Formats: sequence, C-alpha cells, structure tokens
Amino acid sequence: MAALTLLLFREYLLSGPGSMLMGQDTIAAGIMFRKFFVEHMRALGRLPLWNPYLFGGVPTIEAGSGDILYPASILHFILPLTSALAWKLILHVYLAGVFMYLAARAFGASRLVALFAGSAYLLSANLVSLVWGGQDGKMYVTALFPAALWLLVTALDRHSWVRFLWLGVVAGLMVVAHPQLAYYAYLALAVYAIASLWARRQAGGAFLANGLAGGMIAVVTAAGVAAVVLLPMYRYLREDSPRAGPGRGFEYSASWSLHAEEAVSLFIPEFSGTDVQSQTYWGKNPFKHNSEYGGALVFVLGIAAVAGLRGDRRRWGLAAMAGIALLYALGSGTPVFRLLYSVVPGLKNFRAPSLATYLAIVALTLLAALLIQRALVAGDLHARRAMSVGLAAGAVAALLVAVLTLAAGTGLYGTWTAIVGDPEGGGRIDAFASNVGRLAAGALIVALICAAAWGAVFFWSRDKLRASHVVIILTLLTAIDLIRVDLRYIQVVRYDEFFPPDPGIEALRARLVPGERVLTIGGVYPEGFLASYGVPEVFGYHGNQLRWYNDLTRYPVRQGARTTTELEQYWLSFLNSAALRALAARYVLLPGQVDLPGYRLLGADQRVSVYLNEAALPGVSVVPGIQVEPDSSRRITTLWSPTFDPAKTTIVEEPVLAVGQAGGTGTAVIEGNGDDTLAVRVRSTGPALLHVSRTYHRSWKAEVDGVPVPVIRANHALMAVPLAGSGEHRVIMRYRPTIVRMATMISAATWAAVLLITLLGAVLHLRRARG
Repeated sequence: MAALTLLLFREYLLSGPGSMLMGQDTIAAGIMFRKFFVEHMRALGRLPLWNPYLFGGVPTIEAGSGDILYPASILHFILPLTSALAWKLILHVYLAGVFMYLAARAFGASRLVALFAGSAYLLSANLVSLVWGGQDGKMYVTALFPAALWLLVTALDRHSWVRFLWLGVVAGLMVVAHPQLAYYAYLALAVYAIASLWARRQAGGAFLANGLAGGMIAVVTAAGVAAVVLLPMYRYLREDSPRAGPGRGFEYSASWSLHAEEAVSLFIPEFSGTDVQSQTYWGKNPFKHNSEYGGALVFVLGIAAVAGLRGDRRRWGLAAMAGIALLYALGSGTPVFRLLYSVVPGLKNFRAPSLATYLAIVALTLLAALLIQRALVAGDLHARRAMSVGLAAGAVAALLVAVLTLAAGTGLYGTWTAIVGDPEGGGRIDAFASNVGRLAAGALIVALICAAAWGAVFFWSRDKLRASHVVIILTLLTAIDLIRVDLRYIQVVRYDEFFPPDPGIEALRARLVPGERVLTIGGVYPEGFLASYGVPEVFGYHGNQLRWYNDLTRYPVRQGARTTTELEQYWLSFLNSAALRALAARYVLLPGQVDLPGYRLLGADQRVSVYLNEAALPGVSVVPGIQVEPDSSRRITTLWSPTFDPAKTTIVEEPVLAVGQAGGTGTAVIEGNGDDTLAVRVRSTGPALLHVSRTYHRSWKAEVDGVPVPVIRANHALMAVPLAGSGEHRVIMRYRPTIVRMATMISAATWAAVLLITLLGAVLHLRRARG
C-alpha cells in the first residue's frame, strides 16, 4: 500500500522545492490559516486566539481555522509550508488503506483479501479527489472511519476496554477534523454497535453490560478529545455565527446532494462529467470538483455480496449502512433524506448530504472483501455464483451504456433528462456533448475491467488459476481503474504561481498603520489573498465570521446580489457609508479608475487602482459623542448613511454609565498590536469612548490604567472602551475566551488519561505474558 501511495503521488514527490499539490480551499484560505497559525504560534509560544486579518477579526478556535488543532499539523513545525500541506494528505491516503486493511481483517478477511480492500479504499476517488479541492478535514475523517470501525469490531470481539478507549480517541479526532462528517460516522458506528449487541444478545447479560460500558468509555473519551474544538464551536454556532439558529430550512440542507447522474457515476465515473481539467459536468449541482467513485469492482461485488453472503448477518448491517448513506446522499431525490432530516437531531444544521457517501464506500468495500473471502478462500459455491453473476451483469451494463452513448450521442441527454428532470431546461447540453467521448470510453473501460475480473473467476473455477492469483488480479484491476480517475485530481503547481512576490502588496502593507485594513472590490485579488501576506482585509475568505459583522457590512446582501447592477449598487452604498469609515478601511483597491468622492487616487497600474479613504477612522480613536439606539435595524440604517460621522459619535445599545454623556476629545496611539492583544496610549480631555475598529466579542477584556472595565459593543459590530476621566491613560485589551481555556484543559486531561491507561494496560499485558 505504501508503494501504491508513492505511485499515486509520484509527480509531486519527484518535483522540486516550491511545488505544492493543487488544492482550491488550500489556495483560498488554507495557506493563510496555516501561515498565520505557524508564524504566530512560534512568536507567541501558544495558540493565537484571534485572527485580525479577516472580517474585522474572527476567533481562531471557536470559528474554525482548518486543521490547526489536528495532530497532523505538527508537520508544519517540521517541514516547509507546502511540504507539510502535501504530506498531511499523502499520509492520510496511506493510512486510509492501512485502516481499511485492519477493518477487513477484523471482519474475517485473509491478509491477501484485506490487502485488496485496503488498496481499493486507499485509491478510492471518493477520498483522493478531495486533494484537488484542498479539503483536508474531509480526507482525515474518510481515512479514520475504517479505523473506528476496526476498533469497534475488535473491542466487542475481545472485550477490550483499551480498544474502546482508542475508539473514543479516533472518534474525537474525527470531530476535530470535520464535525459534519464525524457526525455521520457517529450515527453509523452507533447503529452498527447496537445491531452487533442485539445480534449477540444470547451471549448473556455480562457481554451486553461490557459492550454498553465500553461504548460509554468511547463516548466520554471522544467528547474529551474533541472538547478543544467541540465546546467552543458549539457555543459559537449557537450564539455568534451566521449559522446560529434552528437551521436554514430543508432546501438548504438538501443542497449539494447527489443526483441520478452522480449515482450512476458510482459505477461509471465519467457518467456525470467533471469540472476538473475539463468542463464536462452536466449534472444538477452548480459545479463538480470531486468524485464519489470507489471502483467498479467494489461497487459490483459489494452489491453482489448482499445475495452471496448467505447466512452472514453482517451483510445486512453493511448493506444498510451503504443503502441509507446513499439514499441520504441523494438528498430530496428520495424520501429517506426527508425522513432523516425530520427525525435525526442535528441534521438540519448541515448541507451537502453527498458527503455521507464515504460511509457507503466503506461498507461496499467490506462487503466486496467478504464476498471474495467467501467465494475464493472458503470456496463457497453460492458466493462464487453471486460473484460471477455480479461481474457479468456489471460488464453487460457498462457495455450497454457505452453502446447507447456512441449510438445516441447528445440525444442521450434528452432521453435522460426526460426521465429524471432537467432544471436548467437543456442549459447543460453543451457540457454533455463535451463528455460523450469520455463517457463512452469510461463505460467501455468499466466493462473490460468487469469482464477481466469475471474471466479470472471463471479460470479459477476451472482450476486454471489459484485463488490467491485471482485476488491479486482483482487488486490490480481495481488499482488500474481507480488510478486512472485519481490522477485527474492530483495536480502539482508552483507555490509562487499563486503567491508570487508582489511589490505592490508589500508597499501597501508598509503604508498601513496598525489597526487599519483594506477593502478589495471587483476581483482585484481573491478574497483572503491579501491576508496571506499579512494585510488585514475588510472581508476575506472564511464563511463562519461573527454574525454582527455580517449585519454591519450587509454581507448577505452582497452575497445575494443576482445581477451586476445589484452588486454595483451595494458597493457604491458601502463606499459612501459611515460603516466603512468606522471599520478603519483606509485603502480601497479597484480594478480600474473611477470618480469616488471622498477617496483620493494614490496610484494605479494595469491591474489595480489604489484609493485612500480620507475619512476612515484610525484603528483606535477617541470619540466624544454617544448615541443610544437599542434597535439593531435602526443602528445599521444610521451607519449606512453617508451623513453620519463615526469620528464624532459612537452608537451603543444602552447608556454607558461610566462616561455619562461623554464629550471628551483626545488622541489614541497603538503601542502594541498583537493578534489577540492590544495596547493603546490615550490622552483625553474628559469622559469619552475609545473606539476600537475590531469586531466585538464578549471574550475581549479591557483594563484602563490597570483597572478592569467593560468592553462595549459599539457601532453594532465593533468595540469601545469607556474612559471615565481626563488625562493620559494606558488601555490594555486581551481576547481571553474562558470556554477555550476550559476546553483545552479537558482535552489535555483526556489525552493524559488515555496515554496513562494505555501504558498501564501494556505493562499488565507484559506481566501476564511473562507468567
């Protein structure tokens, strides 16, 4: 399996320094998050708790920052940035194969058959295609789930509490990696565990009690390991996030599901097309940058196993896992999704049900392995017949698709959409036409692979081949089948192709005074791009920023603009608003030169024009006036008025008793501008508010001359500190979320307990072994 992994990533491994694996999310946000994490971790000697470069500032832990708390991130302190990013993915592709091998062994497969299962899962396009998207968290969970299943099965079989303990560790790591996929995994593991206990209920009460106790150990351990992410994120999602609330409705949760086209692509990967290295995707989602394909032989043999594994009750559990996961992944296309959406707690908070497909791939891979084991190793005649019939049916079905595609051409599109629907009214027929050749070739390849596998089984049944030879042939056929799909999603690019040295950005960063930020408009730079160079942005690339910042900037209006006119109207209103001035947006970058009252052109080239927002507040300022406005909609309306002056008046929700009517004026200078700390020297003539152009959060704490004072939410989404008297003051602000500290202690204590118990268990085992 190591050889397969090296073969798969050979282009990257043979590339020179400065190369990286292409990953869309990696380029959009991953680079920035990891650079921020590593550089500031080294500078501070601890986790940076606040990221000031996006959306006026976002909490690092609570809002999520990629995989920075996942153990593999240790590679970032050992390897260069791009190497660490690549090796995290490469290692998890390899581990996926190892864990599937162990899971297959736990289900009773021989070493050679388990090697087939491990190789198939390692190369599964459902896993490997995520490389192109840069979706490392999804890859981690997809790799870890077979490990969790292996630990669960062996813990029940061997009555091992230590295995239950490590099942909890793996389950906790899945949450740290990707909570949504982890939730799907938990549901599958829970159902499998309950079904296993019920199937063995004749073993007696002691067995059931041990199983239930072990399950509780796993649950508690998982909660402890995941606490560092789970507790802060849970509170954040309930109170602070744009996603806070009961959910966004059925249509939102059903979006980005599989459709009939993608379902067929589980058997013939080219069927629905792709938008990677081509524009051939003609399905119902906006675009397609991944594949759910797990291999033709895995798909065919997994289905055949349901009939072929007669007497093995495990087939029903695995078949149910595969079937329910696929029906759920199909979204509103089946009643199963609506039922689970209505009944299962938590599912209303998720979208993209297609992400559950990995559970089906795991189940089908294990079913295929069990059928091969029964047919070839155990020599079961019924299993062999099911295997032969399944492979023959697969070959015929794929050949039929190839013939129909070649015969009908684009006419197949009309036939297909007449049956399953065409929401775009034929708008994707051009993509289908571009895909016809690929589809026919892909179907023919699948037909040949199924036929070759059938032939190997046939010759074995005639004593022309050994069973071990057939398993090796099936493994090689599966590897060839999957690698041809995987390589489309593994691209090696140069880091400086996407993040080149840019003198313009360096000059801009040199101009910025601490606390100021930059607004980019019109795609001059991708959102979040400047942040990767250490330039604070008004917006950025995140998706889980604080919701009151969204309110202040009317971000949903901008994202929901349906026409160019609507978007231009948003930008014009925002550029003239008091809100933008309050955000300390000193510089605005545009793709061309325009006449903007209140803005001064500083320079321009063929790509970008740089404007100075002359009325923008500095990062900190003394504001004499206070306006109390408890109604949020009226606050935002006022802040979007061009006539409101945030330099003279700060809007607050309720009276600030410490300063009364205020009225003092003065100056403020940032002396220390840390990520999650701020030190300001202030001179004021009387009571006033120190306006801070960072996004408000209740975990910001402030001291004025060493005395704790409240941090006030100002101008709806920003912060202010009350200055009660005149004279010179030193203001210190720190972001110190209590829940993060508590959660970190819980996770640290859990890890310590797990390691201690494991060590004690190993010592006791050695003592018993020695007599």
